[in-house]
Amino acid sequence: MRADALSAERRALLRARLARRPAPGTVPLVRLPRPDGAVFPLSHQQEELWFLQRFAPESTAYNVPVVWRLRGSFAPEAVAAALNRLTARHEVLRTAFPERDGEPVQLPHPPAPWRLRVRHARSTDEATAIVREACERPFDLAAPGPLRPLLVLSPGGGALVLDLHHIVSDEWSERLLWRDFRHFYHAAHGLPTEPLPEPPAQYADFAAWQRARLAGGGLATLTGHWRDRLAGLPTLSLPLDRPRPRSQMFTGAVHRFPLPPAPAAALTALARAARATPFMAHLAVWVLTLARVTRQRDIAVGTITAGRDHPWLRDMVGFFVNTLVLRTDVAGAGDFVALLDRVRRTVLDAQAHQALPFPQVVEAVRPPRTPGLSPLVQVLYAYSAAGPHEERHLPGAKVTAEGVEMPVARFDLVLNVFQTPAETLCALEYNTALLRARTARRLAHLHTETLRRVVDDPRAALPLDGE
Repeated sequence: MRADALSAERRALLRARLARRPAPGTVPLVRLPRPDGAVFPLSHQQEELWFLQRFAPESTAYNVPVVWRLRGSFAPEAVAAALNRLTARHEVLRTAFPERDGEPVQLPHPPAPWRLRVRHARSTDEATAIVREACERPFDLAAPGPLRPLLVLSPGGGALVLDLHHIVSDEWSERLLWRDFRHFYHAAHGLPTEPLPEPPAQYADFAAWQRARLAGGGLATLTGHWRDRLAGLPTLSLPLDRPRPRSQMFTGAVHRFPLPPAPAAALTALARAARATPFMAHLAVWVLTLARVTRQRDIAVGTITAGRDHPWLRDMVGFFVNTLVLRTDVAGAGDFVALLDRVRRTVLDAQAHQALPFPQVVEAVRPPRTPGLSPLVQVLYAYSAAGPHEERHLPGAKVTAEGVEMPVARFDLVLNVFQTPAETLCALEYNTALLRARTARRLAHLHTETLRRVVDDPRAALPLDGE
């Protein structure tokens, strides 16, 4: 089939895939030598977090704890043995991030036995309190230990806490950690297990490869694209309840609300008819909500991508996610169908140029810096389509992965949309240094009302009449 016979969407996806394919002569990803005391560069994503933590050393904004709730019987000694093998396998979990000659570096430490901390709780509520307390301590990135495990024992079970700093982990990594921990726990129980293949590379190898790859000619093309795409981007004028502090605050809260079933289903059908994804459709509604509440027409929203564009990275624990800036001109879209098409094309274009890490995008665009304000994007959007609930098991125990709701907000606003076969739920995360709970509730109501209006008549003029 010729490329010109493909639909516009498929041609855009093909261009995105070709853009991610290594060109002849590019730097290969290889495992680097590791003499004693060797240090490695940070990835661009890590470097940004390193500086943020350095400027706010008491902050827990970038703690990303993993909690596995255990129901039934389990062996603490097997937990410790599995953790030892887990950290031996994934070098980044035993890496420190000190400063050398004025620059942050990665300093991997050799594998060493864990002394697993164990706490006893008399009730489930007490166990939950212990878990939360453990996850609200800041990290010293210069010291070994971006992973702090804790086993909490309570009547009928307990919880295994892997308190991690974001500099070594992301959401994808949690699934890898569970897969490998489960394997090693089974082995510690003497159960038959197939040996895991040795990782062909570690995160430090990726960081060096990323920097070498971006040092080539492709960097100029990517920076030029984003510089043109984001030139003159305005700051969103959100309805703040409090003056913006001169230094960025990360205190946050979450307002949860469901989307009404009929309009949510209608939006999914509308997306299908427009050759768009549910991700794009919900983003279009969010963009329109922001246009209404800010009374602006040039709307930029950030979103997160996995950032694992090499086969070796799919089994590697580490911090790979990248922020994409999705800029939409609402003014030229007469109705929601036209707006959805604009959003669809914006998303495809951003995906085709996602190889440039967000810190490099900021460096290329050089937006005016305002104290206390995130550069380029103040509002984030995330979408998750959940399949059947994954049941997790260990010998003698059922396991449930639980999130720890940290009272933090990394942006002014974050809209998370969770779509399941039964319902569509939203979680609106807001910065409490800027916004009150009642404002978050008002925004949620406006978002729901916007959804109702656009699916009721997608060809009607966009409702840009504010609140």
